[in-house]
Amino acid sequence: MDFRGNREKLKGLLLECGLKEVGTSKAHTPSYLPAGIVSLANREGIHKTSRGYAGQKYSFEVHLIEDATDKNGKPIDTDAKLVDLLYTVDTAIQDRLFTEIDKVEFYDSLLNGKQVRIGKFEIEI
Repeated sequence: MDFRGNREKLKGLLLECGLKEVGTSKAHTPSYLPAGIVSLANREGIHKTSRGYAGQKYSFEVHLIEDATDKNGKPIDTDAKLVDLLYTVDTAIQDRLFTEIDKVEFYDSLLNGKQVRIGKFEIEI
């Protein structure tokens, strides 16, 4: 399967896990939260032959974005919500893609002037 098929499979899985919107570019600004961004990280050739590689493996960088404020705009602790979302996503990835998330980076950011908490991981499929 080419990277487009793998990316669409990953996007569909994230939407089934409760994300309201999933984009495919880091320049994409989600309108609804929680949201995700799936972008191509790298490609690796597999099964080297005398005429090149017989196939490729693709790695995708996934950003899970969660709102860090309540309805009044006051900061809230989103770590629990983000970890619950990651657990749901990781379980689905293990069940359907037969791999798992090994490392997640967490950081704060701004999205259209709104505070958000982001979990970033890389997955190879």
